[in-house]
Amino acid sequence: MSLAEWITGAGRNREQAIEQLAFERNMDYQQSAERAQFDQLGEFRLFRKGRRHKFYNVLSFRRDGTRYCVFDFNYTIQRGNSRRTLRQSVFYADSFALSLPEFRQKPETFLDRLMELIGMKDIDFADFENYSSRYRLEGPFEKVIRHYFSKEILDLLSGQKEMSMEGLNYYFLLYPHSKRIAVSELNTFIDLGIMITELFQLQSDRAKQLLGLPE
Repeated sequence: MSLAEWITGAGRNREQAIEQLAFERNMDYQQSAERAQFDQLGEFRLFRKGRRHKFYNVLSFRRDGTRYCVFDFNYTIQRGNSRRTLRQSVFYADSFALSLPEFRQKPETFLDRLMELIGMKDIDFADFENYSSRYRLEGPFEKVIRHYFSKEILDLLSGQKEMSMEGLNYYFLLYPHSKRIAVSELNTFIDLGIMITELFQLQSDRAKQLLGLPE
């Protein structure tokens, strides 16, 4: 909780509202969590940023064998004598039904477009210009990533703004860029994360079938 939140009581109000949401949706709630609970996420770019990582207002639940968590995440970036703490919401899915290639999606910026002009291309989809103009998608195995980003997923993401995603093996992350989701919007954020996870699970099943692997 920041000093401003402590003074105004906004941080406590958020805690209480999220705890109430947990009760309404039959989820577990933790006011704070240790980094060890999320050690498996250490390979993701988001969790390699900054220092003084803090995980709090943690919602967790299981659905069809998949573990889901939604939480507030703080990290501090220091440059010289200047220090800034960034706060954001994160949706996380852990599922053996996922077999995701390594990928990262982030909102495309003006700098990204300049980089494309000098040859640093990302993965675009000719039939989904809205998605491709809105997001930068990258990863080491383009052909595999294209399989996972089905029409259903691209349709869904084309209607979203400012959402970043990361995937690797059994793990999937969805988060807005340096922004906490308002409690009034958390239900929508959670449902979006579940929908994308289930679509990726469907594509994982299809990939296993193509390769003749056991499901």
